[in-house]
Amino acid sequence: MTTTSIKTYSVSPYYDDFNEAKNYHRILFRPGFAVQARELTQMQSALQAQIDRHGQYAFKDGSRVVNGDLSLNIEYDYIKVEASFTYSSVAYTSGGLQSFVGSTITGTGNSGNQVTATVLQAVVAEGLDPDTLYIKYQKSGGTNNTVEKFASGEVFTSNADPVKYGMVGGGSDTGTGSASTIADPVGQGSSVSITEGVYFISGCFTYVPSSTLILDKYTSNPSYIVGLQVAENLVSSASDATLVDNAQGVPNTSAPGANRYQILTTLIKQPINIDSRTIDKYITLLTIQNGSIGVDKTDKTEDTGLSLRLAQRTFDESGDYVVKPFELEILEHLNDEAGNFGKYTAAEGGSADKIALGVEPSTAYVQGYRNHKVGTTYIDIDKPRGSDATGFYNESNTQINVGNYIKLDTTGLQGVPDLENFTPITLKAAAASVGTARVRGM
Repeated sequence: MTTTSIKTYSVSPYYDDFNEAKNYHRILFRPGFAVQARELTQMQSALQAQIDRHGQYAFKDGSRVVNGDLSLNIEYDYIKVEASFTYSSVAYTSGGLQSFVGSTITGTGNSGNQVTATVLQAVVAEGLDPDTLYIKYQKSGGTNNTVEKFASGEVFTSNADPVKYGMVGGGSDTGTGSASTIADPVGQGSSVSITEGVYFISGCFTYVPSSTLILDKYTSNPSYIVGLQVAENLVSSASDATLVDNAQGVPNTSAPGANRYQILTTLIKQPINIDSRTIDKYITLLTIQNGSIGVDKTDKTEDTGLSLRLAQRTFDESGDYVVKPFELEILEHLNDEAGNFGKYTAAEGGSADKIALGVEPSTAYVQGYRNHKVGTTYIDIDKPRGSDATGFYNESNTQINVGNYIKLDTTGLQGVPDLENFTPITLKAAAASVGTARVRGM
């Protein structure tokens, strides 16, 4: 069993025979002896092994080290774009969709004040999905700035150079005059983004570029596992021309130079159901359930040597505690879509015989380890139903917490009883007094 997971190449033409069990920590070059390619490669492996061992003290493979934060966006505004349209008697197409990215687009549907937005991402038509722009609205439009979004069939212009035109779905097709068949041309999808940062991968502190991944193009209730797919490559000058010798300041194609070991990462999504996944090897970062982050696994430091020492100290000093209480949200399990604010619709498996108990985000320290919940976790609980929900107790003491009650006829009702001092009231049947009572609530 090895203590390091660094990549070595013990094959031709590298012959990197680094063996940590031999404890060779330096390669000592000598005058008069030719330097071997194997020695140069093995020297890098020995140094990388030292870095890996130090890294393992604080991080586990796949841990976030510097930046690289993830964020979930379930309000990722989109507009579906007509492939072709006519505006002011001029025919246009949405060709070159990527040239919209980064530009500001302005609608033409309102007089005086127009809706504006920044284009964040463009996705070309695929299957039955039309060309789509994902945007961030910047300014509302209309007379009183009450128009917050683009309208179906609205033409917009960009400030790109040269200026480009587009039309939100719902317009008319060029040359036919028929109505567009694009449904729901304006709405919100969902995405997850990662900022550029560094992750500890395969013994290396690996640069991860910023990127945005669309989870669901046109809906905002995603359920996925989000991760980083890792590719380890050997790159030569045949695929990267910058690797040739440039000793004279000019690339020399006849001197290809050394190859490079490369680690690349790609932000990916996979279904929650393990049987539906198509990628086997990846680093799990987030688990998203119904539009909420359920588990954040970017910080994989719970079992490292450093975390063990810190946890022991924290537990000795403070014991177990919570930073703030874990609050509960109790919802109907079945959303009747009539205003009961249930968690799930019937199509999503909602049941009238259950409640959805949500454990909201908070942080607790248990045995010195930090347990941080970043999203609300919902637990399905059966409602009391049928004979299983009742029990019989013989000769047992009970306490009635509320007390007796009477139902009121509100006809002619005037005032309210003294609920603060519990002043006695008189109970009457017709004109006759039948008793007194103190009112605790109404």
